[in-house]
Amino acid sequence: MSINRKYLVFVIAIIAFSANAYAQSPREQLSKLVTQLQSNPGDTALRERIIKLAQEIKPPPAVPEEVERRLGRGQAAFEVAREPADFDKAVAEFTAASNEAPWLGAAYYNMGVALEKAKKYREAMASFRLYTLASPGASDASEIRQRIFKLEYLAEQGASVAQDISRKFVGTYKPDWPGSAHLLPSGRPMEYWRIDVVEEKLNIYQSRQMNYYQGRGEVEVSIDANVPRFVMVVDGANLRGRFYRNATPGFSCPSEEGDARGQVTDQGRRIELSFTYRHMTADRGGCATGSYERKVRLVRE
Repeated sequence: MSINRKYLVFVIAIIAFSANAYAQSPREQLSKLVTQLQSNPGDTALRERIIKLAQEIKPPPAVPEEVERRLGRGQAAFEVAREPADFDKAVAEFTAASNEAPWLGAAYYNMGVALEKAKKYREAMASFRLYTLASPGASDASEIRQRIFKLEYLAEQGASVAQDISRKFVGTYKPDWPGSAHLLPSGRPMEYWRIDVVEEKLNIYQSRQMNYYQGRGEVEVSIDANVPRFVMVVDGANLRGRFYRNATPGFSCPSEEGDARGQVTDQGRRIELSFTYRHMTADRGGCATGSYERKVRLVRE
């Protein structure tokens, strides 16, 4: 019996030693959690867990060089930005930094400032909250709390503005061209456009395209990848923003974007957008370079 007891104690000791040998250190746990976060960067609970774990590690985890690079690029993008949409590039760089070093308060602070400039107030609030969690002893804690309260108010006002714009513009539109060139035999439009509102901006895009085939009638077809999408800001009766166009499969034309402007008439019922292509796709010959002024005229269905 005594031999068996000694053997049992020996086995338990071996198991305990093995468990300690394979137990992860806090730094190893941190590395594993960061890898998990990079696969799911929207997991706020995991991000907060990483921040708290990093604060327990002494000395603090080293900041990777890639993070410093992203912070520098984000600062450069921030300094050259002019319009709210321009700050999205800075946000992207600071976001990348926060995914590489999720415990670093500076990344969240910079991201919050850029998001505020981009008028993305709710996202800015979330970034500043993560900053306060990652920098518990920061001297500007009181200032950041006041900034969050300010952003809360602006987010509420922005939601109200977005609702007003939605009531005025959201819906289905058809091309507003004279004659029947864009009509099916039934008299219905060959294409349909859609306007949605995202963060106080008009998102304008072609939603459907119809063709007529003998013997098959009116058939919905895939939308040409060359059709531009517009993201516009409402300024009274004027619109200003950007157009975006995907690369054309099978041709040499790359994706592109550029400035766009527009006019609103008839209480938002009619919209005209103007923009200039840098490239134009030929039927069979690839991509012809040059500048081509184009207009899209839409009327609500």
